[in-house]
Amino acid sequence: MGLQPGVKYDVASPGRERGVAIPVPAPNYQFQKSKRIKMEKEQLVIKKEDFDILTTYIRNGNPQSFDKGNVMDLATELRKARLVSKENFPDTVVGLNSTAVVKDMETERILSITIVTPDQADISQNKISVLAPIGTALLGFQKGKEVRWQVPAGEKKLVILDVF
Repeated sequence: MGLQPGVKYDVASPGRERGVAIPVPAPNYQFQKSKRIKMEKEQLVIKKEDFDILTTYIRNGNPQSFDKGNVMDLATELRKARLVSKENFPDTVVGLNSTAVVKDMETERILSITIVTPDQADISQNKISVLAPIGTALLGFQKGKEVRWQVPAGEKKLVILDVF
């Protein structure tokens, strides 16, 4: 994915090697949808504090630690975000540190996944990084919604059964 016209890029962050360009998210900015993740999502609703944490990861994270495409997907979603206070954030929407109980529509397997920052990810505890494709895909979705995203083997479909 190349640089997008009209998007601000951060190429001068400390520790960034050879000027790796990472887009700087801006809430409520309209732009083209991500090509890597197919999602039918209303405007992303995210807590202001989660937005601040995630944009810090995007701007200052070590680009070698994350898949660049996943970072771009998350930045894309954050640009569409409607920021709300912690008090006004719906408890049925997946945010950072939310646990989502989801059903894989193909296998009918039920999983419990907690979306966390990359440094807290631990697959053995079902803690998935928000920068992993499934983490980015679930972020901002509400209980009862179907989530679709592309994986190398094709499209995956999950239904969110519960959020807590």
